[in-house]
Formats: sequence, structure tokens, C-alpha cells
Amino acid sequence: MQVNRYNFLRWFNDQVDPNLPELPYAYHRDKGACGYMPIAPPAEAMNFYINSPVGFDYEDFPNLRLGMYRADGTLVAPSLGPLQQLELGDGTYHIYCSLVVPAAEYGIHYFRIYRNSTGEELLRSSYVLVRTDMEDLYGSTIYCRFRHDRFFYNTYYAELPGFYQQFRLNLSVADEQVESEEEVYREVSTGKTRTLNSYESKAVKIESYYFDQSAHEATALMFRHSYVELNSRQYSLKSAYKYTPNPMSKYTKGEAEIYDLSFASVNRC
Repeated sequence: MQVNRYNFLRWFNDQVDPNLPELPYAYHRDKGACGYMPIAPPAEAMNFYINSPVGFDYEDFPNLRLGMYRADGTLVAPSLGPLQQLELGDGTYHIYCSLVVPAAEYGIHYFRIYRNSTGEELLRSSYVLVRTDMEDLYGSTIYCRFRHDRFFYNTYYAELPGFYQQFRLNLSVADEQVESEEEVYREVSTGKTRTLNSYESKAVKIESYYFDQSAHEATALMFRHSYVELNSRQYSLKSAYKYTPNPMSKYTKGEAEIYDLSFASVNRC
């Protein structure tokens, strides 16, 4: 059973989602061969948050470990993290983790949360794609950091002042345009319209690659956060994220228009 929603990294407490793709041998951006997966380059940070009504025993929590495995079950790293838990007593459990992706070969991997004393698996994540082709990686993906300043979609950001969710995703720029908001007046002596001030904003259309429905929902909510950073620049939402479901395919593209806040803050005339 899947225990969380609206997340780029999904978690299951009994078995991996049967809708996950088979291991592909084709080019990883071929929508017919490979489904959505977060990208995990070695040595890059990935931060995730899990909330669920299925909880862990607080006394047993220090015994839990987060391991990373290849898709065939080969252990890559036995203890990442550390895992941390908020004790709020509201009937749900709240796990968060800041990890650095370990050295690994190019290919499909997943995470397990397990008891260190017995090896019992408690949760297993959806797949992530470890990529080591760094030159192509930066040209086809965007590193996303986001958070809110309060309780937002069952995530207690206010209790975690330094925590950002962080994922590298198959997003890219589809279009850019500069928009102007001008203050004008009509000159009395000539009757001509003059520009008194101009406020420039850059609107960027971001397009997702072939995401499944859950990834589209997670992307829509990511852009609703109060702080969204893409490749170290801050953005705000201009128009809602949208995608068109396709009955012939589980994977479709989506898009949203966002404002580049760094451009708006320096371009004043």
C-alpha cells in the first residue's frame, strides 16, 4: 500500500507499486520504455518528507536505517540520512531526511527503511534513476528546492525551519518572455505619451518530461509553496500547473508559467 501522496518520492509499506515500469534497456528519456523517476546523481543532496497514518514506534525509531539498493536488490549503501521524526501526537507520523546520494553505477535504484537489529523492511520507496552522465544531466534536468513558511499539505515546515524538500527532476524551459508594467503620463507641451517608470518581469514556461499522474500532482503542489528555487534561483507561480491526461498513455507532459524573481529584483528603470 502506498503511504504518502503528492510526493516525488513515494513509499510503500508492503510491496512496490505494481504500476512501476519494468527495468528498461532503452534510452532513459524514451517515454515508451521508462516511466517517471527522480534523478539521483552521486554526491548530490536529496531531501524528502513522509507523512502517513501508519506510524513507527518512537522508542524503536533510533533502530531504523535508510538503505539504498540497485533494482536487482544489491545493497549500495546500508545507512544514509540520518532519518528523523517529528513527535506531534496528531495521529500521523512525520519522517524527514536529508541525504547525500552515495557513489553508485548508472541505473535504477530504490530506498528501504528497515530495522537495523532484524533487517525487517518497513517501507520501500519508488525508483530513482542514478545518472553519472553529468554533462547531459545538467542540460536536461532541474534541481528543485522548495518549502513553505507554515503547515502546508500535512507537512510541518514551521517545525523544521532549515528543511527544504530537494529533488532533481526532468524539467526544462519551454518558453521565456519579458513582461513590462509601465507607469505613463501624457506630456502637456507635446501631447505625447511618456514612460515615467517601467517594471520588468521575466515569465518562464517550465515543461515537465513524461510524468505520471502522481508526479504531476507533486509538481503542481511544489509550485504552490511559498519558496521555490530552481537551479539556485528563486521563482514564484504565475499560472497554475496544468497537464492533459491521455487515455492511451500513463505518462504525459505538463507545464506551468513562473516568474524569475531575481530578474524582477534587478531590472528597474
